[in-house]
Amino acid sequence: MSPNNNDVQTQSNDMPVPLPLPEEQAQIFDALQLNLADTAGLAADIEMVIREHLRTAVSTDTFYKIISGLEIYLDENTVFYLLEALRRSNEQMELDAIKAHCSEQFWLWLRRLIALYAVDFRKAYAMSVENPNAWDKLNRYTYYDPLNKTWKLSIEIVKYNGDKLTLEETPASAIALVYGLVDMFMNVSPSDAAEQINRDYLANLFGQFRQLMNLYAPGLLAEISAEDENGKSQS
Repeated sequence: MSPNNNDVQTQSNDMPVPLPLPEEQAQIFDALQLNLADTAGLAADIEMVIREHLRTAVSTDTFYKIISGLEIYLDENTVFYLLEALRRSNEQMELDAIKAHCSEQFWLWLRRLIALYAVDFRKAYAMSVENPNAWDKLNRYTYYDPLNKTWKLSIEIVKYNGDKLTLEETPASAIALVYGLVDMFMNVSPSDAAEQINRDYLANLFGQFRQLMNLYAPGLLAEISAEDENGKSQS
């Protein structure tokens, strides 16, 4: 056997095997596959319900409207597991388990639903169930106030439930607000913190913070670096 064949064999043995679906979920999907195969137009009707409720602006009622619409065609448990597949479609292990269990035709149909509607559906779920008090939009602009001879940062936070919070801050007061937020982040336990924020997003944030330092405190980064080097040399 050639080295290349050995490599291929090793890679195939190392591929993770998808976990089986929980028994109830497997039974629900088995029944749904039969229902879709036996009922002409059911797959299109299910997609239509999801599409039409997500087509307009997603609101705090959208999630429950989708449930009500689907329950005209499907029983409550089937609706739950179908929508859970949409909600958890960003979890690769969940997708692998469904794909391994279900027929190719069903998987292709579900994959289409995920590709078209999963992102908006997760937003609808967050707005209705997960955290309706979370922020949805951040409107902001910076301007110079000639009357007070200072720069102002105008911030409008729009929550999922429609509530708005408006702030008018100077750079000094705004940075104090940012400091307080960062201090709150530090209260998350170290064992959980590494899973909470995307590393690439943090890297971009760090780059922006360096630009902030260079703009508002030129030379300060160099001073901090020099102090760190002195501390290392003394230790």
